[in-house]
Amino acid sequence: MSYIYMKILERRPARYDAGIRRLSGQDWPAIREKILQGVKPGERVLEIGCGPGTLALELARRGAQVLALDHNPEMLTYARGQAAEAGVQVEFGKLPAEELARLQGRFDWVVASLSFSELRPIVRRAVLVWLRRLLKEGGRLVVVDEVVPESAGAWWRYQLSRAWHGLLTWLRTRKTTRPLSDFQAELSEAGYRILCEETLAPGNLRLWEAQPGEQDALPEPAVLSGGWGLSDWVESFFLWLSSHLLKVPFRPGLYRIGRPGPEAPLLATSNYRLTVNLVRKHLAGRDAWLLVNDTRGVNVWCSAGEGTFSAAEIALTLAASRADRFVSHRQLILPKLCLNGVNRREVKERSGFRALIGPVYARDLPAYLDHSYEKTEVMEQVHFNFWDRMWIGVPFTLLLVLVPGVLALGLGRWIRPTLPLWFALAGMLIAVSYTWLPTRRHLVKGLILGALLAAAGGVYLFWQQAPGIRIGRSMALLLALELFVTADFSGATPVSNRTLVEQEFKWIYIILVILIVLYFALPSLKEVWPW
Repeated sequence: MSYIYMKILERRPARYDAGIRRLSGQDWPAIREKILQGVKPGERVLEIGCGPGTLALELARRGAQVLALDHNPEMLTYARGQAAEAGVQVEFGKLPAEELARLQGRFDWVVASLSFSELRPIVRRAVLVWLRRLLKEGGRLVVVDEVVPESAGAWWRYQLSRAWHGLLTWLRTRKTTRPLSDFQAELSEAGYRILCEETLAPGNLRLWEAQPGEQDALPEPAVLSGGWGLSDWVESFFLWLSSHLLKVPFRPGLYRIGRPGPEAPLLATSNYRLTVNLVRKHLAGRDAWLLVNDTRGVNVWCSAGEGTFSAAEIALTLAASRADRFVSHRQLILPKLCLNGVNRREVKERSGFRALIGPVYARDLPAYLDHSYEKTEVMEQVHFNFWDRMWIGVPFTLLLVLVPGVLALGLGRWIRPTLPLWFALAGMLIAVSYTWLPTRRHLVKGLILGALLAAAGGVYLFWQQAPGIRIGRSMALLLALELFVTADFSGATPVSNRTLVEQEFKWIYIILVILIVLYFALPSLKEVWPW
């Protein structure tokens, strides 16, 4: 089976253990016994992701002092009830538990079952570093988690099960899990020495036992090439052209540009691959550290607005990459466009690094670094001239054209081939004229441009001697199209006021509904698309 379905079982704490047993076919009492076998009475145990508390209660019955953590309040409530009913002493707490920093070096054991597969890779790396600090000298970490089976038969059964259970889980919870891959390498990078690794039948579970190494292992950060050749141009061109179609993330972590020493500047950016390429290009020939944050493959401006480029994410990446061991200073240069989502004081509180605000554009980084982190007025300004709008508008229009273009090819009998051209015109119209319109309100911009597009469509159909009803329906549809495109384009601009946009969107939705109702309310014609 796939343990992805446990995200649904978590909603029913009383049925969690039974559900996991039925779905997995695993002998979980035997697995728990493997975890318990080395724990002695009086030892302190930290359990990450305790669920309904079954393992925590068994540890307490054997005389261990247990602190059990979970992110699910329902699970914790149920687990506390089970502990009270059993008459055992277990301390339960909610994740994330940042106050655990005061318990550094206090635990003999840290155990986690089916927990690490719920975490993003960068979070796993940070958690492993964090847990290492909580273990006593000679303490041990035990992890039991999901892996992809290696045998062909088990692999197929696993993939089919995961596809089905994954779909059900996503539809009900919008969450997923990630089977661990090369987890032993992650343990080694975090400074652990692996004592035991055992695959449990039927092959989709694995147990690791590890302890902090005698020496604090520090794997060298990867080097980003300082050169910029034809392959870089080709890759960046493809990334730019497909930027509204595909997300191509860069692996988060700490990277070296050139040969940076402990005093070299530390800069942060998103893991949008095109952004990383541009930063690397403009820092060619210099020595610097680059902290790439996991923004799910989204650029700095948008990810900060979405909350994925945040003080918490920055602190997480700093911890996971152990940046404090490579740089002697405690200064981190942030791109100015992240300020809509990053609190500088919170960065300091969470990571110990003082956040400096760099220029808006990567091309200004060399001058900024050469002048001791001093910005000129030009470096502070966000430009949105014609070429900036084309930088956004061309990929944006490509996305608009692609969908109706594919529909026109497949459904040519019902959809006229000119439909993609109207979408292209709608996209380029807002990109070209965005700053020329005498208003900051996207609703007004959309209505002005929509009226122009509708008028152009009306004149064209009148010249084609189309019936009046067809002209009216077409004009209503073109006005709705441009209004929708303008609203969508607002998210790609650096001049949007989030509060104002949210207010405007309510009116945009109302007007769109009215126009669509008007389109279908008019006497229908034989053709679905009137032009």
